[in-house]
Amino acid sequence: MDPSSVGIISECYVTPQHVSDQSKQP
Repeated sequence: MDPSSVGIISECYVTPQHVSDQSKQP
């Protein structure tokens, strides 16, 4: 896996709620 992909996946696992908030934003 690319390092950039690993960083994105790590952030998703670390802050899943944060990602959900972004999805709700326009």
